[in-house]
This record gives sequence, C-alpha cells and structure tokens, in this order.
Amino acid sequence: MSRRVLIGAAVGAALALLALAPPAFASGLALRTDHVFKRIAGSDAHLNCSKLPSRLGAYGVANQELRMWFVLPGLCREANWFRRHQAAPYTKESFRQALALLVMTHESIHLSKTFPGAQSEAQTECLALQVVHDVAVGLGASDAVARAIGHEAMRWDATLPASYRSRACRDGGPRDVHPGLGDWPNA
Repeated sequence: MSRRVLIGAAVGAALALLALAPPAFASGLALRTDHVFKRIAGSDAHLNCSKLPSRLGAYGVANQELRMWFVLPGLCREANWFRRHQAAPYTKESFRQALALLVMTHESIHLSKTFPGAQSEAQTECLALQVVHDVAVGLGASDAVARAIGHEAMRWDATLPASYRSRACRDGGPRDVHPGLGDWPNA
C-alpha cells in the first residue's frame, strides 16, 4: 500500500472519529473544560466553538430552542489554555482568560434552568460575574487566581453596553447572590 493511501486512510479515520465526538470536543473545547459550563447550562446543552451565528460584534450567542450556545473559537482556546496554565493575575493574559470565562459563563447562564432572569442581558451578566470565580476554580485555578479572574471580569464588564449592566449588580445590591461576603464579585 502506498504512503499516500495510508495517510488518506488515517485522515479519513480521524475525521470519522471527530464526527462521532460530542459537539463540544468537535468544536474545540476540551471535554475536561466543557463539564464546568454544562453544570450551569445543563447536561443537555451543547457548546459550539466552531462557528458563531451572525451577530455583529457578539462574542457569544445562546439558543434556548437548540439548547446550544455558540462562542468565538478564540475564547474556547483561551478556556482550554486556562485549564492547563492560568496566567499571572492582573496581566494582559489574565484579562483575556477572564474575558473567555466570563463570555462562556454568560452564555451558559442563558441556557440555565437554575438561574432566574436568564433572558435579561443585565441579569445574566450580573450572575456571570458572580459565578466566574466558581468556573475558574472548577477549571483547576487556586482561589487567589479565581478571585483575580473575577476582578478582571469586572474590568471587562465595564466596557459593555449599558444593556449588560445594572446598578443593582453590586456588592450588597439587590442582585448580589452572596450578600455580606465582600470581595465583589467573588463569593
């Protein structure tokens, strides 16, 4: 058998296995990372990192009917990288990782049956800010790194349009899910 035929058969077998893989793996998010977001979105939800339905300027989109959320591929790569290597807190790299985790948490909350107000962007973002610490810990970060991710997520949040923010989303505010603990938004 020629080398070209062997390579072709190997590529064909790899593509066939990829087609059978769960959607999150096929779309670029490692299975060990995917489970953290499925705890929020639900085990029946699927993440797609390979394409984003056209929404100009969006980093992610959730579709309740399909039970699927779509995130830019670069954000999935950052989440996978975070699982293996957390950047030093308060650096450009940690800001990128916080953005990835915040967007993925935000979109998974849109699909969640646990969190109320998942249809409101402001409520969803407020919840995502408070849950991103737990997501970071779930991906293997220390508490200190996860707290830094929460603070970096707040920096990112400050750049979002007004429809994603609420005055009620603050330490001790009406949308604080852990009132009295301090170190907003971390629990």
